Amino acid sequence: MKIVRIMFLILFSMILFAGCRDTPSSYSFAFDEEEIVAISIVQMKGYVDEEHDETEYDIVYTVKNIEQFLIEFSKIEFSRILFGDPYRVQSDELAIRVSYKNGLAEYIGFIGQEWWESEGKEGWRFGWYYCDETEFKQFLEKYIASQQ
Repeated sequence: MKIVRIMFLILFSMILFAGCRDTPSSYSFAFDEEEIVAISIVQMKGYVDEEHDETEYDIVYTVKNIEQFLIEFSKIEFSRILFGDPYRVQSDELAIRVSYKNGLAEYIGFIGQEWWESEGKEGWRFGWYYCDETEFKQFLEKYIASQQ
């Protein structure tokens, strides 16, 4: 009887957790792609003031052909974080900075995203997506190497 219970719990757990996986897909931007005015690859440096849009970064590369960049970027598969808190882009990390027509910017890293949505303390929004770190960094390095 004990073995039957254990087997049942194992089977139940496998069924339960099988539905917890997310199907990888291309990245979902904070705003419509038609609203994008500029894309840069940046080296994040830190956060001066989290109550205002004062993220420190150095521009490493400015994307010249946004449409082509978006096509290639859409090939990277992102999965959704299903449990826990979302991550922000880490300091000292290469990231993608997307500027929108409305004046706001989104920062995309392999393990997290963030964007400034409105004035005041509640302006920061964090994404729930992650991708393969090696694939993400190789994608960025390809663009950085093309300018040299």
